[in-house]
Amino acid sequence: MPRSVLTSKVVFLTGAGASVPLGLPDTKRFLDDFFQVDCRELAAGDADLQEYLSGLQREAVAGGWDVENMLDVLQGDRKAADRLALRPMFLKRALNGNPAAVGPFVAATDAILELLQDKLVEHFSAVDAERAADLYRPILQDYPDWFSDIPNLGRTVLIFTLNYDVAIESAATVLQRRDPDRAKPPVRLVDGLMDQDGVVGRRWSPRAFYDYSAERGRSNVVLVKIHGSVRWGRRVAQPGVIAELALDVGRDPGSYETLVLYPTAGPKPIEQEPFHTGYRLLASCLGHTRLLVAIGTSFRDAELCLLIRDAMEDNPLLRLVVVGPDLVHSEAAKRVGVSPIRVAGLRTKFGFPTHGKYDHPDRPTYQSLMGGVRELARAAYDVKQYPGSPRFGATSIVSEDGLWREEGAQS
Repeated sequence: MPRSVLTSKVVFLTGAGASVPLGLPDTKRFLDDFFQVDCRELAAGDADLQEYLSGLQREAVAGGWDVENMLDVLQGDRKAADRLALRPMFLKRALNGNPAAVGPFVAATDAILELLQDKLVEHFSAVDAERAADLYRPILQDYPDWFSDIPNLGRTVLIFTLNYDVAIESAATVLQRRDPDRAKPPVRLVDGLMDQDGVVGRRWSPRAFYDYSAERGRSNVVLVKIHGSVRWGRRVAQPGVIAELALDVGRDPGSYETLVLYPTAGPKPIEQEPFHTGYRLLASCLGHTRLLVAIGTSFRDAELCLLIRDAMEDNPLLRLVVVGPDLVHSEAAKRVGVSPIRVAGLRTKFGFPTHGKYDHPDRPTYQSLMGGVRELARAAYDVKQYPGSPRFGATSIVSEDGLWREEGAQS
């Protein structure tokens, strides 16, 4: 791994909440829409399926499910049906000796699972590129200026994402062009996809990261999608081939399997590529950096929490910043399994509203979220004379006018 990436001073991690400002549904709203629209179409004219879906919906409402819970239940039921149908006592007592009796249940579960996965890929394939550029510009393009007083910052922006939408890629496509109205360098994105000799189209390869070097005159963005992408396809006949897919082809087109880790709470196959490389890169980077900024992340993935917890144990200088409209630093610390005094919460929506406050006459207008992250980076790197409004061991509430209110401080 190049030193410019391995020693990145600030590492970003985005989750599903980071895409909500772009109009993409969070996991709870997605499931609500799925029941209200897609399930009704699926079950039209099928009374048995309607009854099954109504029962699932009642469970979902009572349990406060989101799409992760739904996928867990359906996949669990599917595996249990296959297993129990082979158990002699279950076959005799519950199925009256007829293994085909479980068939309608299996068929209904499969139909719902297929539709749910299709809709996930469909929903997260559509992103407004201009809107994404406006949302991510402060990170992708303005990062070097905002964090310019962090020692040895470099010009590499390192982003890990749990999302398999194309928000950051779409933003980078817009920002790769020089804008005559903004004295900012164009964005160059490295995302694991690269041209290979003798191959039509781009393929995913870990070489894209291991051979990386920053280019002068550009804002270099390294994007690592640790849960896959709607535009990655694994060739079924050649599992080692991971190709770039068009965004309008849907799930599992032709001879390719769409390569995403669907949002379940259960174990994920992170020992397989490309997921193995993504998790390995994140672990390597957290061993050297001092600040991990998690935006819109629920910390429900056991594998991710274990990785961060191990990194904070091995790297005593590492601090965690969590960003979201409902986040409390102590709850995030509990989910990850780390001390709350090493965690800071910024309770605010993801976005970069400008409100006219300045913290230095030579700096651009203070923006509440990016300004808050910058102050925490200064604190993590012990930059002298930083304003230091937010701090670790507390949750800071950010108002629209840029004022901070700290609550829940722990020392």
